[in-house]
Amino acid sequence: MKSCLNAFSTLLAVLCAFLFVFLAFFTLTIFIADRLLFSAGTYKQALRGQHVYDRMPELIAEQVIYQDQHTSSGEGLAPELKRLTQSDWEIMLSEIITPAALQTQTESVIDQLLVYINTPGQALELKVSLVDFKQKLDGEEGLRATMQIINAQPACSSEEWAQIVSGAQSAQFQDLPYCRPSAEILAASEPYLRDALHQLVASIPDETYMDNTPASASRATRTQDSRADLKRVRRYIWLSLCIPAGLILLVAAFGVRSLTGCGLWLGIPLLFTGLLTFLTALATWMLPGWLIARNAPSDKVSLEGVAPGVTQMLVDVGTSIAHSAARTLGILAILLILLGLGLIAAGILFGLATRSTRKDYPYYPPA
Repeated sequence: MKSCLNAFSTLLAVLCAFLFVFLAFFTLTIFIADRLLFSAGTYKQALRGQHVYDRMPELIAEQVIYQDQHTSSGEGLAPELKRLTQSDWEIMLSEIITPAALQTQTESVIDQLLVYINTPGQALELKVSLVDFKQKLDGEEGLRATMQIINAQPACSSEEWAQIVSGAQSAQFQDLPYCRPSAEILAASEPYLRDALHQLVASIPDETYMDNTPASASRATRTQDSRADLKRVRRYIWLSLCIPAGLILLVAAFGVRSLTGCGLWLGIPLLFTGLLTFLTALATWMLPGWLIARNAPSDKVSLEGVAPGVTQMLVDVGTSIAHSAARTLGILAILLILLGLGLIAAGILFGLATRSTRKDYPYYPPA
């Protein structure tokens, strides 16, 4: 009878051990994904790691030229802006957009978005400060950017210059030709350009925001319900960690009958959980490269309406996030493997020590 109970107890311990391995792996993976995807630091680190803020003038310039080239005739940029090359755009944008200010505003938007997602009932108002941009536009940087646009135009002919003078005298500035006056006239026009830029800056607010309040009450209810459901799911993810914890206690209750058995029964499931987690980390690290090679053999991923450089930047940021997840999973896997091996080794060593002690003290039957 006792042997049958022991066999049944061992069978339950093995079953709980198998369940522990797969459920611990699943819940830990989902938990780490939840922590990474809903953490602002994940996206901030990915953007900083890929030097997106330093590359932003180059990326915006490429996107502007790409979009203008792929729009139908009569649409796109104004005629005077079409004459700007990608290099002109990069120089002009570098004057009025600083990496530090761009990083501050981008990270602020990320924080606001995640607060909105994680807080049911919170309205989405993405506030963006334009103070730094206005200061640049109203200073020497704005003047140099304006000169960049003017210098990209063809030189004024005598007829075009006569039209400009006539339009200025009559205050009729519409349909004037876009051309570049002489250097002397440009130098003399600087005070007027500064005044025009000052008036333009005065018309720009210090802060702009996007109010995403739904137009209808039903849509607002659906949006709030979706975020409430998401918060509920995230709470369940945290609570799901109790399941493998309970299973490993059941393994100990049903299977452990000695200190040696304790090390083996607890160490082996932890070891296999760590190995499975490590394989997942390795697959997560390699997955982005495999997907790119499979869908874009030339290593050039393309998105409709998006410039190649911008597309590559998005791929790099996504890959960085995947690698961050893989590193976190890898560290967890190594800790589980070391803990499992440590428990197994401790159990084996204790068993050997116990066996050696029994040899030193032989059993003498009673007389």
